[in-house]
Amino acid sequence: MLRLRVITALLLAAGVLIALMLLPKLWFLFLVLLITGLALHEWRKMFTFHQSLLHICSPIFYFAFCAFLLLVPKFHSEFLTLFVLLWGILIVSVILYPRGQEIYNKRSLLAVVGLLLLSGGWLGFASIISIEGDIGKIWIVWMLLLTTCIDVGAFFGGRLLGKRKLAPQVSPAKTVEGSVSGAILGMLICAPLAITFLNMPLFGGVLLTVGLSVIAIYGDLFESLIKRLSGVKDSGSILPGHGGVLDRVDSILAVAPFLAWSLR
Repeated sequence: MLRLRVITALLLAAGVLIALMLLPKLWFLFLVLLITGLALHEWRKMFTFHQSLLHICSPIFYFAFCAFLLLVPKFHSEFLTLFVLLWGILIVSVILYPRGQEIYNKRSLLAVVGLLLLSGGWLGFASIISIEGDIGKIWIVWMLLLTTCIDVGAFFGGRLLGKRKLAPQVSPAKTVEGSVSGAILGMLICAPLAITFLNMPLFGGVLLTVGLSVIAIYGDLFESLIKRLSGVKDSGSILPGHGGVLDRVDSILAVAPFLAWSLR
């Protein structure tokens, strides 16, 4: 299983990097839209809205909203702020859980939250890649490297050192030691890259890396909470060793709008 997980992760990383470097920006954003569309499909499957109009029409709402965001870039800053605030609320809800858990019984609200989170992730990519020249593409590579470092560090750090549960009510498998290991690996690799190749000041590069590491960890925890409440282990089975698309992109969905917002 571990070998399969590593092979899948490497193939995904290679595919995304090749697409990022070879495709025009608009086509790359279309690819991201398809990937997040698959994640939306998995989100919808985790809940029982199957007879509701919102469930039936959510893909239409999603693609229409992303098209609006693409065609009206002057509103990007306002929407990015909205998505950052939304993630702030969700992170607090994860920290406080199980207090306030009754809100998770509102399935239609969770459907709207899913639409917003996926739209925010897509807008994050759209905003970052729109930076003049190829610097936006470099930032996207940096962001994907950071989330990968956090995942790898947390996985191996948790297996080797994990003792204290990070959020036992949300995800019993995640440990404080694993999360700290992931954040440290991300900082050791990505902070120097941001400072050296992306012209970030020393303090700013470290602060950005640490802050996004925390956000990535809690973005992953939020998806774990949603899976726990819906009674599933994985959001899907399309990716061998990983589960579903949503399982692979959960932390990226959280990090992308924060990074885009911080770069504007």
